[in-house]
Amino acid sequence: IKTFEINLINILNFNLELNKLEHIDNLTLGFKDVNNIYIRDNNLKKFPFRQLENLKRVLKEIDLTNNQLKKLENNFNRVVFVKKILFKNNQIDQIHSEFFDKLRFLDLLDLSINRINNLNESTFSQLIHLKYLNLSHN
Repeated sequence: IKTFEINLINILNFNLELNKLEHIDNLTLGFKDVNNIYIRDNNLKKFPFRQLENLKRVLKEIDLTNNQLKKLENNFNRVVFVKKILFKNNQIDQIHSEFFDKLRFLDLLDLSINRINNLNESTFSQLIHLKYLNLSHN
């Protein structure tokens, strides 16, 4: 998908599961009330995290399970209220040390079944509400 633009209002769940997507270059969500984004079970190698900024106050869950993500380079910027992020079963081998810094309300993070060998000691230091962290099978 080169450009994906949606201009609907009152959408609470955005679901692109099981679509064999290989890339999303530009994600424009024209609704500001979406609580959950499900883009699991695709073939994404990158995801435009910075483009979620217009959901900064309402986004609660992001599920990118079963994709081909390799690096978590760009931080979420101002998507501060997200509570649950699932990156399970990707190819992640590198996480920028500031990727999660603004996510102070995050309480569940699943990074299991990836290729993470090294983590900076500050990678999760700003996650003051984190209750569940899964790093198994890396």
